[in-house]
Amino acid sequence: GGVKLSLGADFRRLSLASCAILLSLSTVVYAEDLESAYTLTRVDSKGENTITKFEWNSELNRMEPVYYRVDLAQKEYGSGSDVKYFEWADYGAFEEIFNPTEGKTTITARYDASNLQEPLVGSSYIEDVNGDFVENDDVMGGAIYNIDFIKNIKGNFIANSASLGGAIFNGGKFSEISGNFIGNSARDAHNAAGGAIYNRVTPNPGSVLESSEAEYSEAAFNISGNFIGNSAVALPGADPVSFAFYALSTTGMGGAIANNASIGNITGNFIGNYASGEYAYGGAISNRGNIDNITGDFIGNYAVGSGEYAEAAGGAIANSYGEIKNITGNFIGNNVQSEGLAVGGAISNEDLIGEWYYDEGKLVSGTGIVNSSFYGNYAKADGENALAAGGAIMTFTDLNIVAKDGYTSVFSGNYTEVNGERDDNAIYAGYGSTINFEMKNGGKFVMADNIRGDAAPQDASLERITVLESYKVNITGDNIDNTAFYMLNDMYDADLTVGQTTLNTVNDSIHTYDVNNFTLSNNTKMVVDVDLANETMDRFTSNGYGEHNGDLIVSGMNLLSDSKGDSAEIFFAEEGLKDNVLNGTGELPDKYQTAYTPIYKYNVNYDNRADGGYFVFNRGGQNSSDSFNPSVLSTPVANQAGSQAVINETVRFAFQHMDLFSQLPFQQRIAIINNNRYAGVNNGVNAISASRYDVRTDTPQYNSEFEMINKGFWVKPFTSFETINLNNGPDVDAITYGTLVGFDSNFKELKRGWYNVQSIYGGYNGSQLSYDGVDTTLNGGVLGLTETFYKGNFFTALTATAGANVGSSKTMYGNEDFTALLAGIGSKSGYNFEFKNGKYILQPILFMNYSFVNTFDYTNAAGVKIDSDPLHTFQINPQLKFISNLKNGWQPYASVGMVWNVLNSSKVRANDVILPKMSVDPYVEYGVGLQRNWKDRFTGFAQAMVRNGGRNGVALTFGFRWAIGKGDDL
Repeated sequence: GGVKLSLGADFRRLSLASCAILLSLSTVVYAEDLESAYTLTRVDSKGENTITKFEWNSELNRMEPVYYRVDLAQKEYGSGSDVKYFEWADYGAFEEIFNPTEGKTTITARYDASNLQEPLVGSSYIEDVNGDFVENDDVMGGAIYNIDFIKNIKGNFIANSASLGGAIFNGGKFSEISGNFIGNSARDAHNAAGGAIYNRVTPNPGSVLESSEAEYSEAAFNISGNFIGNSAVALPGADPVSFAFYALSTTGMGGAIANNASIGNITGNFIGNYASGEYAYGGAISNRGNIDNITGDFIGNYAVGSGEYAEAAGGAIANSYGEIKNITGNFIGNNVQSEGLAVGGAISNEDLIGEWYYDEGKLVSGTGIVNSSFYGNYAKADGENALAAGGAIMTFTDLNIVAKDGYTSVFSGNYTEVNGERDDNAIYAGYGSTINFEMKNGGKFVMADNIRGDAAPQDASLERITVLESYKVNITGDNIDNTAFYMLNDMYDADLTVGQTTLNTVNDSIHTYDVNNFTLSNNTKMVVDVDLANETMDRFTSNGYGEHNGDLIVSGMNLLSDSKGDSAEIFFAEEGLKDNVLNGTGELPDKYQTAYTPIYKYNVNYDNRADGGYFVFNRGGQNSSDSFNPSVLSTPVANQAGSQAVINETVRFAFQHMDLFSQLPFQQRIAIINNNRYAGVNNGVNAISASRYDVRTDTPQYNSEFEMINKGFWVKPFTSFETINLNNGPDVDAITYGTLVGFDSNFKELKRGWYNVQSIYGGYNGSQLSYDGVDTTLNGGVLGLTETFYKGNFFTALTATAGANVGSSKTMYGNEDFTALLAGIGSKSGYNFEFKNGKYILQPILFMNYSFVNTFDYTNAAGVKIDSDPLHTFQINPQLKFISNLKNGWQPYASVGMVWNVLNSSKVRANDVILPKMSVDPYVEYGVGLQRNWKDRFTGFAQAMVRNGGRNGVALTFGFRWAIGKGDDL
């Protein structure tokens, strides 16, 4: 069942369906597209007065339900100190009330009683009529009866009544009518027409389609305004009148406007208007003449036929033996109800909607129903002779339905119901008619309801519907990549022709579209649902195929399940279509494309066999990660290329004191350690830039210039740009970055010639990873402690660090967040071999590191549960560094090393499926660096290292250190 937009407390005649699907190939259609007569407010769940829209989410690559409450945008009309209130009664009538009722929709009509107009009879030329007409009554034209020429009419027409034209009867000429028409009515025992406006100048007899020139005796005029709660009611209980224009008994036509002549443009919103009688046509507008364009929103209008053989047609608009060039608007909750025939919940068309090429005998392209959407309209019949057709539209003739200029036309929640049996039907095409869906300049259609034709009517039906002929549906775009038809329901028994657009049948459900005949008029793309587990997919089947002038290119697949094995074969195309199916890009029939489930990745090819066309799905590749959707690999990739790389880099750069101090010659290091003993004759000698021959030890004297190398602060930014070739994983483009800030203590003398320096540090780190369309960002921080020990030319240090980071991955399904804890313990040891009294130093180093990464379990954007075991890594990195100490204080150096990651494979499960155990292969690291001291207390440094092997790229670090005040202790 559908939810209701209730203008009354339980207004059964204004029922909205709960599904309003808005999709596009590249953009989301937002609520702003539907704002004229009503507003949409986003809510969390379904409820009273709500509709459900399934909006295309480009990040998730699927439809997402979004709920909106529907409210009338305007409930107060007119101006002035005087007021009337109206509400829709529970049984549907629009009635005046004394005070607003809580919980109901109340329409407020304001006017100025001091400026009320008397009923007007226009039998001669009148220039302008301005004012309000309230509660006037007559046989024809309750407020205005015109048989001559009134140029302009402007005002509010409230609660006027007549048999024909409750507010205005026109048998002459107008230029313009504008105003608000509220609660006007046409009532008669036999024939009531035009609850607000009745326009009568009879055209030449016969259908417009049957004449090459429709002649009208008077010129057309324009109408603009809002039409609310007007009605045309023909019931035996009403007072009869002598004039009976229609031969039919008890006929109600045009709850708001009945046109039997010529009208130019009608612009306005039509809300809750209705027509009733044994025969009821056009709850809002009935047309048996000529109308140029109708533009507006139609909400909750209805037509009700009463009696065993009753008829109701066009809940909003009934076009009978007339022409309407274009209709543009949104149709919500309009309906027809009858004990006999009920057709066209929103629009019933028996003649011409659109412009006609009389010479060529066809509709003009681009004219008809243009940029319009239909939500929750219905046709309902209950009775022995009940027949209902066209929940939204019933047409007996050819009809263009056009979406252009980026508009998405939606048919959703429309239905027919016969004696309680419901069918989700939007359009009925009868009498051998053709429905042309035209998409121009980015236009799109969403057809969530079915289309029918060739119904078998009962005796109570209109004579036209009794002739059984096939009907045709043409779906045509002007750009295969910029137009789309979302075909989410059936087109029963149609002769379907498609060309130059994209058919999208994705709705997370497998469906076979059974048509009478299928033809490709041009190349057409198709996006389908596929159920690999049951080896089925969306497809067409047909009783026959026409002569194709293009190919059906299956350009996308929405995989609903995984195959039971490593491969699956699915039947797609019958004989007559199989030779015109292309896979993916359309270059070759066997062209491979890739399709994904939330966990796996499949290579897909098309196999044209003797008995039909099959799609073959194969899972797997040379690299085990090739079997998986890249989206599900974000955690193992982030563990290896992100979190592990970050903690390893942090530990590597935590040995700041050692990296600076160990590059000095032995004698300088001893002098610095003993800076309170050796100075005297060394005044003016720089501890960093001096050679060993500049330092003398014969006169002990304190020299503060040596203290700068002891305790002090340091800052060390680092970054790397590289490609990490993960073993059993993808190639990852990675940027790692961070900054460490630390403090070094003074030297502490230990036993047996050992000296110790303590360092504390903390910092920010992060990384950005990119692979196979997945982008991951990690950001976090660490704290750590380093103990460094020196003895002679030997040095060694231990560091421990811990931290956390938060990650965010952007995949084809959307964004997903996760959190990881990081920890590491590192050891770095080395020995200096000096040459030429320390001018050159050869320094072998062994760096070892244990790291721990634990990513907490989470559910990713595709709904897959990711369960990650902790990642343990032991890294071994032997290095060889060559250092040169120059007299001017510069210290250039070169370094080369090899890095092995031992026991570094990660174990991650996705819905209990074990993902590839990825690891980083060994790699070589080499490069150069430079450091120098300025003004005794400041030291700057920079380093660039190149990596080749499991990691390929460059790592950069730089920074500076400064000593604090003299003689201070840690």
